[in-house]
Amino acid sequence: IEICCLRNDGRSSFLNSYTNQITPTCIRTQNSFVITVNDRFCVVLICSCLSAQNRPPNMNDLKFSPPSHFIVKLGTQPGKLWFTPSFNGWENIPDHSRILFVGNHTIFGLIDIPLLANEIYQQKNLFIRGMADRIHFKVPVWRSMLSYFGAVEGSRQSCTELMTNDEPVLVFPGGGREDCKRKGEAYSLIWKKRAGFAKLAAQHNYTIIPFAAVGAEDCYDILWDANDWQRVLPTTIWENATFNRLIRNGEGIMPIARGIGPFPKRVAFKFSFCPPINTTNIDAEDDKQVWQLREQVKEAIELSLRGISEINSKLSVDNHL
Repeated sequence: IEICCLRNDGRSSFLNSYTNQITPTCIRTQNSFVITVNDRFCVVLICSCLSAQNRPPNMNDLKFSPPSHFIVKLGTQPGKLWFTPSFNGWENIPDHSRILFVGNHTIFGLIDIPLLANEIYQQKNLFIRGMADRIHFKVPVWRSMLSYFGAVEGSRQSCTELMTNDEPVLVFPGGGREDCKRKGEAYSLIWKKRAGFAKLAAQHNYTIIPFAAVGAEDCYDILWDANDWQRVLPTTIWENATFNRLIRNGEGIMPIARGIGPFPKRVAFKFSFCPPINTTNIDAEDDKQVWQLREQVKEAIELSLRGISEINSKLSVDNHL
């Protein structure tokens, strides 16, 4: 964000050191905001991270220069101090960028991802490109922020483009349904019949790194979920086609949850990278092989989740002795 003080006589003065001049036409662009202070000055905010048309990314947006290591580290520092994340399995990440990271999506979907992405960037110099639900790109400003940090609208087309350009990709096959956890679903993989990620990885000979993320599901206690709404709302509402389309047949209903009020409880996050899965011998056109690959990835994540949970349980017992 660049900040400019503009005098009403047309003269301007930037507060940042690398820009010296601005013209009134610059102020009137769609990615600028003019705030009048008094009859002599106004403040101009130029948000360079916002796209000119404020639209979801297209194929041309997929090629971009990532933010600096410092900016990403600075942005995630509060979360790092609060959640004290730990990581293991760095040796499983190969020294190239043709990697598909596949993991479990946690409640609300956004608590732990920045910490994961930052650590991979700092440790491996890989700026992962996340596949985000299309609903994110319907929200002004938010979609621009996601684009700035490398996220793209999740589709086979955009994933293919990223893989063609050898970009490291992050995907959660559980999608929005795994965001909208219900009581008793903590750390469950809800993938339904999805296997598209496995097919794309095989088509592009990408190495798959399954990973497990533990901690975010413990930050909140679910008070009310989609099952509760289905129990109390009239049947006629659930039979309404428009309503069902909006809530994705109940799968898009976020739970009402409590942490420290609306804020997440302080829980130590743990991430574990599983051994790499090579796809060079997988025939992407063989549905059976693709499904077996999908199941192999799913089983690796579930095994890692159980391992971390068992360790956490043991530590909890030891702390009470």
